[in-house]
Amino acid sequence: MGLYLQTAIVLNCKKNKVIEAVKKAESIPYAQVEAEDCQFKEINNGVIILFNDYCHGFKPLVKELSIELKQPVMLLYIDDGDYWGYYFYENGIKFDSFSPWPDYYEEISGERRKELAGQSKIISKYFNIKEEKFIKYLVTWELGGLKTKAYENDEFKYGDCWQMVDFMREIGYPFSF
Repeated sequence: MGLYLQTAIVLNCKKNKVIEAVKKAESIPYAQVEAEDCQFKEINNGVIILFNDYCHGFKPLVKELSIELKQPVMLLYIDDGDYWGYYFYENGIKFDSFSPWPDYYEEISGERRKELAGQSKIISKYFNIKEEKFIKYLVTWELGGLKTKAYENDEFKYGDCWQMVDFMREIGYPFSF
């Protein structure tokens, strides 16, 4: 069994408010989120959450947190230790999503592929960062393809699910759990 990991970035929010919202999210069917088993860190006027090991809420979880907190929320995930991705919501509306391996489970339509391509302008706006600092992460991995790093100072290469950590650092919310 591979690694399944979920973390989230809540913008413009305080830790105690985020903890309360995660407690409320425990009622989301199938999410299996447990606030007492999550870790929370305040950083850059926001909060990073490392969800409990068996949490798997993905879209319903990030959607609910964005509604409850009335703030933008980005849920980042590692799926089966093979790739990473994210969903970005504000007030229950999905503004962006990304997967470097969109057809991992099955062949998908061109429209769905476009939906999972990531929108650098949205990330740039919400995280107040220039696109050139992170845009090279928003690429599709081809099986056996790129084996280089997106940026020189990165720790992880394309094809490594931990590239998520490099992405988080570049947008100002380093994964440090």
